[in-house]
Amino acid sequence: MKDKPRRSGESSRKRRAPREENAESRKSVGVKKSTSGADEQGENGDLLQFEDTFDDDFDSEEAEEPIDGYGAADEDAAKGATGGRQTERRVFRPGVDTIGDNEELVHDPSAYDMLHKVHVEWPALSFDFLADQIQGSRNVFPMTAYCVIGSQAQISSKNSITVMKMSQLHKTKRRRRKNKLDEDEDEAEESSDEDSDEDKKKGDPLLESYKIKHDGAINRIRSMPQQPNIVSTWSETGRVNVFDVEPAISALDRGSRMPHPNAQKPTAVKPFFVFSAHKSEGFAMDWSPLQQGRMVSGAMNRTLMSWTQREDGRFSVDPDTFRGHTDSIEDLQWSPTETDVFASCSADRSIRFWDLRVGKKSALTLSNAHEMDVNVISWNRIDTHLLVSGGDEGGLKVWDLRSVKDGESLPAAFFGYHRKPITSVEWHPTLSSMLAGSSEDHTVSLWDLSVERDPEEEATLGEVLPGAEDLPPQLMFLHMGQKNIKEVHWHRQLPSVLMSTAEDGLNIFRAADIW
Repeated sequence: MKDKPRRSGESSRKRRAPREENAESRKSVGVKKSTSGADEQGENGDLLQFEDTFDDDFDSEEAEEPIDGYGAADEDAAKGATGGRQTERRVFRPGVDTIGDNEELVHDPSAYDMLHKVHVEWPALSFDFLADQIQGSRNVFPMTAYCVIGSQAQISSKNSITVMKMSQLHKTKRRRRKNKLDEDEDEAEESSDEDSDEDKKKGDPLLESYKIKHDGAINRIRSMPQQPNIVSTWSETGRVNVFDVEPAISALDRGSRMPHPNAQKPTAVKPFFVFSAHKSEGFAMDWSPLQQGRMVSGAMNRTLMSWTQREDGRFSVDPDTFRGHTDSIEDLQWSPTETDVFASCSADRSIRFWDLRVGKKSALTLSNAHEMDVNVISWNRIDTHLLVSGGDEGGLKVWDLRSVKDGESLPAAFFGYHRKPITSVEWHPTLSSMLAGSSEDHTVSLWDLSVERDPEEEATLGEVLPGAEDLPPQLMFLHMGQKNIKEVHWHRQLPSVLMSTAEDGLNIFRAADIW
């Protein structure tokens, strides 16, 4: 039987962000740069930097005040547009509403407990948080997060893995001003803050990083859960690489302290294992959360292979591919409870489930799971019978694995809010009913499956802003302001903190008042 014509080139273009160097000169405001290891970091400090979204107006946890009315940013925007008169407030719906020539979207700072933006030299298609050993409560500001990001440089030789530490991530939530007295008090507080440079420095986010050279653009990057320093990458060259980034992590932890004389330079790390038997470019890759060193990788030529780590630390890869998909394999997820079971999704519109114990054919297939390509999947780590998928048509579907059957099945829930392809989806690590998704409509959406519309309760809440009446009740939050968002992940140690990567950089944030 003749093979179906491949759409691999189309899939590659769909998933990869445009590689255009951002020529805009960005001013670094209120950014505290690391001086540790300056010789090794080279120019990183100038290429990775925070944007000061709120002009250093950070709130301490103890100083949080009640919120009422609407945001200062909204108020300022309304005054600027109408000469002091308040304009109509309404909810902006991406893909439905348009922005007029004299209009501007202004976010409400009170909607976020925390929002920090990081500008990067080159766009990153993929990133992953690194588990850390920081002790104590992780729900207290300021916060610290480690991550690895993979570049898509315009020149292949410029690509790199960046190992990054973001610290002093303060709460950025600002109270809403209710009247003129509040405005005067805010101005007095701001004036007082300007007089204390030392206090101001304490609020500045700190970004430290090391770059490791990489052969080709990075389609996907993932950290092994049991050994976060072991990082795998899918390269546009068709190779899967495995790095040990421990020297970079240690250097970030060490700060300005002198390294051990025999310590490896953080920027001199090279892959200790390279696998090229896929013979094609790919995106799909996942480490097992249950068995250290076990991984699966899938390519655009439909090859799907399993990995096992040997005692010497290197890997054995089974050359016999799993067979079943008829088009590019887009994403992979290991079962959170069964060591030998994993799921895959494909541009052939199917989701397949595999069991290593029963051979190379899928144990269960959800045919036509979406109307178009199935781009991403995520397996719920708490309610382990639930799996969510995102498709090219913009739909999010939740599948109850207790009731699905081989062939075509109906999802337990469907959300058709997004109008463009879903690029990433992930369940909340501790709240089983919540998930995050990103789309090519330039938004990150947060959902709570446990919410149902209650007209009587809505009537007691007062005003419903125009545009909000048509939103799904399960849609809890919508993050906008990034261009061409490619991935979003929850931090597993910082409660309800997310980060998203897009063509114009990274956003790390936590939504307010929905947890």
